[in-house]
Amino acid sequence: MFIKKLSNDERTKKYFKNDFSQGFTLSKGLKLLFDVKACRINSVDHKDYQMWRDITEVSLGCKIPEFKRGQKIAKEIDRLFTMRNNANIEKAIGNAFFHAKNYKYAIKKYEDATEHWNGTDVALYNNIAFCYFKLGEEDVNNFEISRTKSLKALVMGQQHGGDPKDISKAMARIGMCYESEKDVEKAIEWFEKSVDEYADKLLSMRISKLQKTLDIQNIQLRNPCMG
Repeated sequence: MFIKKLSNDERTKKYFKNDFSQGFTLSKGLKLLFDVKACRINSVDHKDYQMWRDITEVSLGCKIPEFKRGQKIAKEIDRLFTMRNNANIEKAIGNAFFHAKNYKYAIKKYEDATEHWNGTDVALYNNIAFCYFKLGEEDVNNFEISRTKSLKALVMGQQHGGDPKDISKAMARIGMCYESEKDVEKAIEWFEKSVDEYADKLLSMRISKLQKTLDIQNIQLRNPCMG
């Protein structure tokens, strides 16, 4: 009833873009709760904050407690939803953790979602791969894990007729890992595969820039005295 009421409210349509699905509203609601409690938002309109709490509670079908300042929000959210073995909910919570830049916990929830998912979800594995890519800033070994997860998403998409855009993202993610490891040649190789799968102007520009970098490196290798 509450969601139906919101769907007719012009004030809230801008937040939801007419998408009142459980996963979407839950992810949006949790993101705001995380941002407010983590002090990433200095001030927020009380009515908007309460609206998001209401939306999130309706999406979950249960009440959300007020978090105390300094409380480990990630652990509390996990405790609250432990018994809700639903792939959409797990994925939505993972998305919320991702937006809160809590990549380790996002991975946990995405992995939980894969255990309950019926069928394949290339985007879900792409999300896991991207989280490991972001964690590569802390530990370069995570780039290799990100590549492995991306390859899994790629193979899954190719075998089950996945969305070309998702398959392209998996290829691009592999290229991003190589680029971060300064392997420009392999980065270009995977970026080109990605663009062939699904056209992307920004990625094409990135390829051109990397190709210039590679050309300079090759010239310097042939002429050590240069540069």
